Amino acid sequence: MEAVDPAVTLVLVQRRSPGGAVSWATLGLLAVAERLGTPVAVLCGLPSADDVDLLGRYGAERIMAVTAPGNLTAGSEAGYEGFEADAIVELARRLTPNAILIAAGREGQVTAARVAVRLESGIITDATDLRQSPDGLLAVQETLGGTHLVESVVGHGTAVITMRAAAVAALPVARSITSRLIVEHIHLDSPSMVPGPRLLSRTPKRATTRSPLAEADVVVAGGRGVGSAEGFGLLARLADALGGCLGGTHTAEELGWCPTHARISLPGTQIRPRLYLATGVSGSVRHRAAIRGSKTVVAVDRDPAAPIFRVADFGVIGDLQQVLPALLEEIRQRRAGNPPDNLTADPPEDPTGPSDLSVEA
Repeated sequence: MEAVDPAVTLVLVQRRSPGGAVSWATLGLLAVAERLGTPVAVLCGLPSADDVDLLGRYGAERIMAVTAPGNLTAGSEAGYEGFEADAIVELARRLTPNAILIAAGREGQVTAARVAVRLESGIITDATDLRQSPDGLLAVQETLGGTHLVESVVGHGTAVITMRAAAVAALPVARSITSRLIVEHIHLDSPSMVPGPRLLSRTPKRATTRSPLAEADVVVAGGRGVGSAEGFGLLARLADALGGCLGGTHTAEELGWCPTHARISLPGTQIRPRLYLATGVSGSVRHRAAIRGSKTVVAVDRDPAAPIFRVADFGVIGDLQQVLPALLEEIRQRRAGNPPDNLTADPPEDPTGPSDLSVEA
């Protein structure tokens, strides 16, 4: 393999939904790439004007737009993940970057594995930070529920790194580089002969206005304390009312009350919303580690000793079947401009009156 070019770091561009906007995780990776070298965004397909503007504002100095026969696009073909790997491998061989950064997640892990095998390179998954060291690029990973950190260096080939979406913050660059952003178009005449998955059936995804869990500003989640799959219907209504995303603990997922992709845990999805509302969530070590990036945590649970209250900014000790319907009604009334008689649109800063609920801050 050719000598590594320390001036180039490849970042695979991923989208929030098929054909949608560039994901916040991708923009966060550009901030990491800027610390390592020149951020080069690898985009499969033709970029829109909005794509170019967004990637430029968040640090990309070059965009490599890769197309292929059939013009594969995200979500349109079963072999898209294989095409992403084709694009990364081709550019890695041309540019010999110091690292290849991909957002962690099912699709990202699959693509990263394909790339590492074909480049015969080392791979580190689920990293939370990257920095230069005397021995090379050093990746930081969390283990044992986030209680310990592991530092690793890829000793062979181009480092292929997947990073947790919740571990990196997307920050606009201080300088304006959009005007000098280089956009290059590359066409792969002969895509890889490595076989991809074979499409057996297709089920249309139900339309939703919710953001992907890892990128949502508001997350409403439930645990064993919700009591049933039907109880998650109430959480779904609350998530919709708040314009947020529905999540669940690993126990709720194992009980079949919420889908696998909604599981909030270290082995599942890590989140960093502005508001996290945990209902019936005891708060295991893995769960608390997965929500560590949340700005404000509100917990509702009957058990005052539940570990979730250790990390909650606000805690309500009570029956969620009483608390959540009341919260939904208040949201409805406030949106209608008619707050309930016993509530004010702007509560006093220091309420001292009696309450039927015990509230911890």
